Amino acid sequence: MGKKYQLHLKGFVGDADFDASYVDYILGKNEGKEVNVLIDSLGGRVDTALSISSAFRRHGKVNVHYVGMNASAATIAGMGARKITMASSAMYLVHKCSDIVFKWASLNADEIASFIEELQSKKNNQDAIDTNIAALYSSRCKKDKNALLELMKVGGWLSSAEALEWGFVDEVIDESYNFELTESTVAAMQAAGMPIPDIEPVPDSFWRTCFANFLNKASRKKSNTMKKTLTYLCALLSLDALIFSDEGKITMDEKQFDNIERELGSLHNEIRYLKGQLQERDNRIAELEKEPGAQTSAVVDAAKPQTASPVESFFDRMRSTTNLYNNLP
Repeated sequence: MGKKYQLHLKGFVGDADFDASYVDYILGKNEGKEVNVLIDSLGGRVDTALSISSAFRRHGKVNVHYVGMNASAATIAGMGARKITMASSAMYLVHKCSDIVFKWASLNADEIASFIEELQSKKNNQDAIDTNIAALYSSRCKKDKNALLELMKVGGWLSSAEALEWGFVDEVIDESYNFELTESTVAAMQAAGMPIPDIEPVPDSFWRTCFANFLNKASRKKSNTMKKTLTYLCALLSLDALIFSDEGKITMDEKQFDNIERELGSLHNEIRYLKGQLQERDNRIAELEKEPGAQTSAVVDAAKPQTASPVESFFDRMRSTTNLYNNLP
C-alpha cells in the first residue's frame, strides 16, 4: 500500500488547491505529527510559496514528494520540508522571476525618463526577489548562491537525477509508470512562455480515455468478486483488500469503525473550513460592491455562455500566467 498523503498540492500556487491558509489548517490539525505532502504544480505566486515553505519549516516534520512537472513557485514551497523526494519520472525547473512590461504611448523626453525609472524600480525588485530565492535554494542545496543564480538564469528543465545532483531533492524514488506530456499541457506552457521538456507529447484523446475505462471495467468483471480492493476504505482500515463472504457481507472490528468515524469527522471539519473561506470571500465581495465607484457599466453578451468549461478554465488560467511570471522566481 502506497504512502498516505495529508496534503495534495496541485495546480496554480495561490489557487484553492495550493493555498497557504489551507496548508496552515492541515498542519495545525497534525501538530507534532509527521505530514506527507504530494506536490505537482507548474508554479504560481512567490508570496504564497514562501509562506508555505515557512509553514513547513515551522512544523518541522513535513516530507515533500514531487511528481509530474514542477516549476518555480512549486519548487520554493517545498524548500521548508524536512525531507524532499522526487519521482524518477518527474521534472524540476527553477528560473529568475519576471514581470509584464508594456507601454503603448507617445512619450516625450521627460516621460521616457519617468518610464525608465519605473523599469529600473521593477528591475531592482526582481533582483531582490531572485537573490532571496537563490539564497533559499543555496541553504538547501549547499551550493554557492551565485551558482544557483546562474542556474535560475538558464531556466532549463532538470531531470530527477539532475535535481538530486544539485541538491534540490534528497532522494529519487523509482516509479514504474512513465510521465506523459499531453498536447494541451504543451500549449499551456507555450502560452506561459515556459520551456518545453524534451518529451514527445501525446494527443489528448477522449476516446483513448473511454477505451482505458472500458478495459478497466472488463478487467474488474473477470476478477474474484470475493476480494475487493477499495482504495480509500482499505487505506483507512490498514488493509490490502476487503474479503467478502458468500452473502456479500464483511466483518469489521471496533477500531476500524473508529478509524472511519475519525476520518469522516476530519472531512466534515475541512468542508466547514472551506465553506467559511468561501463565505469570507463572498462577504468581502459584497463589501467592495457597496463602496463608491464599485459599480460597473460593463456590457455582458447574453448570447455567449457565462460559465466556462473545465478545458476553457484550464487554458484561461495558464494564459493568465502573466501572474505566474509576475512574481515567480
